[in-house]
This record gives sequence, structure tokens and C-alpha cells, in this order.
Amino acid sequence: MSRKLSLKSVTMLLGGLVLSTGSLAQTTDANQHTSYASQGHEAQRSKALQLPSSDSAFKELFGVPVTGEKTQSTPNELSRFWFSREFNQGDEDYYAAFFVSQEIDWDSSYDDQIMTTLDRETTADIGVVTYKKVSGQWLLVSKQKKFSAAGTYGDVGNVDTTAPDLLALTPTATSILLDTIEGGHHTDYRVDKGKLMFIFSEEKWTHGGNIYIGSSLEGVKEECGYPPLETDERGLGWCYKNTGEISVLDAFQNGFPAILVTRTGTTAGQNSPVPAKNLIYTFIDGRYQ
Repeated sequence: MSRKLSLKSVTMLLGGLVLSTGSLAQTTDANQHTSYASQGHEAQRSKALQLPSSDSAFKELFGVPVTGEKTQSTPNELSRFWFSREFNQGDEDYYAAFFVSQEIDWDSSYDDQIMTTLDRETTADIGVVTYKKVSGQWLLVSKQKKFSAAGTYGDVGNVDTTAPDLLALTPTATSILLDTIEGGHHTDYRVDKGKLMFIFSEEKWTHGGNIYIGSSLEGVKEECGYPPLETDERGLGWCYKNTGEISVLDAFQNGFPAILVTRTGTTAGQNSPVPAKNLIYTFIDGRYQ
């Protein structure tokens, strides 16, 4: 015996069907919305985060806009962008822009030509602006006008910034190493090669010292292993040449590890070249020496 559905029962059944269909539609829309949002988020993440410009970093540091290759940042200094480097420390990403400031020599300047000091013993001041990546943005964390000094003749022409090396000293201290060269003015003159070190710790930079990694004395024959024809008044004698590699030792002083320079080649001896010995630098008085 068949049962008849009342009008009320049919209405309730159809209503339930409509509600179920509506819920399904809402769920589908929600899923589509989530999918689109996810795609947008991935697209945004895949797009490289633009680095702060050197011009904006310059203005942050000196308080004046860039006006040319060199800008008069103070009444007695010309400043310019030097180099920049991205790096990480632990789980944090940083970006640092470095600047050089040169002393103005007003005695040799004329008309609109501003000249800088060219004295051999005069160094240039080094400044830096540091940013940290936070929630997908570069945020300014520190700016230091004169945290270091480097170079000769009032500039940093003896420092190569083509490929700055990074060296992790501790989990909270990272160093940038820049190639330096001293000497080499004559074929029989000694050349010293090293690394200028800047240390980043607690979101501040300090001058870490100069690590010498190699030296040479080519001699008049321009080939190591031969002495010059005669020893001159500077005491230059036998030719030699050595190079070195830097590594970090598990021995600490004042919170920083010792640095080992493993050298190969020869160095000056009393009567002939002798094998070059390794060098160890320790952290004393705020820098490696």
C-alpha cells in the first residue's frame, strides 16, 4: 500500500534540496576563492623583491639627495655609492649599501672643480645603510656614516669590490671580505695582498681589521726563485711569492674565533727564499690583528 506525501512534506523535501544545493554552491565558490587567493600569493612570492636603491640609501645616510657621481654630503666631504651586498644571518635576510666619503682639498679646488685630498697616508671614510627583510619588505635597521676608514691617497682605489666574500664568524656575526693590494710600484718592489674585513653583528657594522693573505717580491728578472742583480738601499733581496687561504678556527678570544691563513709558496729568508709559514689572527681591541 503506497503512502502519499502531503503538500507540506513535498515542500520540506524540496526546501532541503534547495538548501543542500545552495550549500554546495557556496562551498564551490569558497574553494574557487581560496584557489585564486593561493595563486595570487604564489605569484606575489615568485616576484623578486626589489632592493632599495643606492640613491635612496644615500639620502637616508647623509640627509641630502644624490646630485652626481659624487655629492657634497658635508661642507668638507664628497660622498658616493661604493658597493652593496645581500646576505643572511641565521634565518634573517639583510641588504647593505656601502658609501665612500673623501676629504675636500679646498686649497687645490678652483671654480666649480672640487678636488679631494691626494696625500698618500689619507684614508677615505666608509659609511653603510643596512636593511632587513621583514614580512616581504626591506626595512631600515641601521645607518652608520663613518664606521670604518680604508684606502690610500684619500680614496679606496686599492680595494676591489667586484666580488665581496662572506665569512660566517659565529651564528650572530658575519663578515664581508674585500680584496686589497699594496705596493707593486716597481718590478722589484714588494706587493702585499690581503682582505679588508667588515663585521656585522647585532645589526651594526664594525671595522674588523686587515688580513694579509699573500705577498711577493718579483725582482728584476720578474720571476721568483732568482735574486735581483744587487740588493738596493731598501734591502730588497731574493725573489719570493706566497698565497694564502682563510679559514675559521674553533678557538675564541673576546667572543670571536681565530682566523687561520694557510700559506703556500716562499717568503724572504736570510740567504735565500724559505717556505712561507701559516698566519693566525685573533680578535683583540675590537678587530683582527
